Amino acid sequence: MSIGPDCLIGARVPDFKVELIDGSKYSNENLKGKVSVINFWFIDCPPCVAEINGLNSLVELFGKDKINYVAFGRDPKSDIESFLKNHVWNYNHISGENNIIDTIFKLYWGYPATFILNKQTEIIYTASGGKSDSTASEELLNKLIPILKNAEENDDL
Repeated sequence: MSIGPDCLIGARVPDFKVELIDGSKYSNENLKGKVSVINFWFIDCPPCVAEINGLNSLVELFGKDKINYVAFGRDPKSDIESFLKNHVWNYNHISGENNIIDTIFKLYWGYPATFILNKQTEIIYTASGGKSDSTASEELLNKLIPILKNAEENDDL
């Protein structure tokens, strides 16, 4: 029996300090006070790319006022910048050059991985893996929208 990311529910996001690909500083402190959607991905991962439209739909549905959106990419900054020229993705992006996925988050599960955090930076939802076809975004939204709506109803947003 393998242990999946659900074992992280209730844990706080680890402390980190990094630079976004736009050069601005970012840390776990930026996540406090808002619900956060965090996605771990890499360019050559078909399921990761397939769910980008769904992740963007979350921004359209819920806005950025009450939710943080962060994508931790395994790839170097220059590769992510090139990728984003052809793929709109309305999240804050952290590149693999920060080495945060391996050293801080120690992500051992499949990609993509998505975490939702409450306002206190506690992990309230995890998912790992996904589809690489046209149903990927819909499947992602079917999982995440109810969680975010529940947070909204409970005044967590």
